Amino acid sequence: MGDLAPSESGEDTVVVRVLVTDQFPGKTINLRSGAGIQCQEVYGEWAVDKTAVEGIPLALQMTILPPSINLGQTVSLQMHWNRSLKEGLVLIQPESQQLLLPSMIGQRDTVLNYLPHEKGLHTVTFSGEDLAGGKANAEGEFKVEVKSYFRVDRNRIRVSGTGIATITYSLSKPGPVTVIILNVAGEVVRELLKGDVGLGEHTLQWDGRAADGQPVSSGLYLICFEKNGKTETKKLLVIR
Repeated sequence: MGDLAPSESGEDTVVVRVLVTDQFPGKTINLRSGAGIQCQEVYGEWAVDKTAVEGIPLALQMTILPPSINLGQTVSLQMHWNRSLKEGLVLIQPESQQLLLPSMIGQRDTVLNYLPHEKGLHTVTFSGEDLAGGKANAEGEFKVEVKSYFRVDRNRIRVSGTGIATITYSLSKPGPVTVIILNVAGEVVRELLKGDVGLGEHTLQWDGRAADGQPVSSGLYLICFEKNGKTETKKLLVIR
């Protein structure tokens, strides 16, 4: 296969040039340090993980944010490592979800957003293997709760623009839900939702338009949220 001649070095990788006429994609190069490194071919050169040459062991880190969420929300899995990964795997229990990370040459971190489907304590295991065959694991956990609430993201919207009110609600138990818009006279302007809804967090939007699709007049409106025979109300000012 020939000798290896060192070329330019980067922050994360050292590039060596194979002094042969043929290409060997995916082959293992035995460096003078004796470490067998699985290399990636880049325009006839080989980008080799410098830390693998230096013999630094693979280390994985994982941060889970937020550590506690409501069912229907997503959790962010922020993963870091110190060497190029040949492959990585994220296992989430008790949902038995497996997320595969492809080969990442030169990359040192990634973020995955995950939407849980079950309540309770979840454990996350991040395992990886580097280009030299080194393996490591990192573990973490997050809690999924089920809370009841009803809120609106703003107290006024401008219909003539792109004003949209986002209504967020959560159920601790599945059941029938009704969400309607009333004017100050108590008349129904628009029915946004009427039907059975599952537990966890859900969202609706109102664009300041009536049931016929026409913009409502400027003024104060009430967003009424009804479940289990109880009604909660939020005020919203509409400006044209």
